[in-house]
Amino acid sequence: MDPHRAPAEGAAFIADTGADADRIRANVRKLRMKPVIHSNPSRKRALPLNRTPYWLRYRVECFFHDLKHFRAVATRYDRTATSYLAVLHVASMLLWLRSSGTAPRQLCDAFGLSAQ
Repeated sequence: MDPHRAPAEGAAFIADTGADADRIRANVRKLRMKPVIHSNPSRKRALPLNRTPYWLRYRVECFFHDLKHFRAVATRYDRTATSYLAVLHVASMLLWLRSSGTAPRQLCDAFGLSAQ
């Protein structure tokens, strides 16, 4: 086992179409995980897909896309990892408040977010 890799944990391996290979699926099953991978269109027969965990992967992908709209997150101005982590926490909280509709308008404007 590679000493630089953490052991795999979890019930499922969720990935996009780029990871749809028989070799990857076999390795995931060896780890006693369920592969949740959308079939590549070039496959002759599409494999079944559990859409609920795949939807969660999409939501996580959207979250990271939204995080990149914060200039301090995208450019990483902070010199220390602790400062950068604090910026990530604040940006995440603002995104959560915006998605729940409870973010004050002034707060959203100050950070360049549109209050929807």
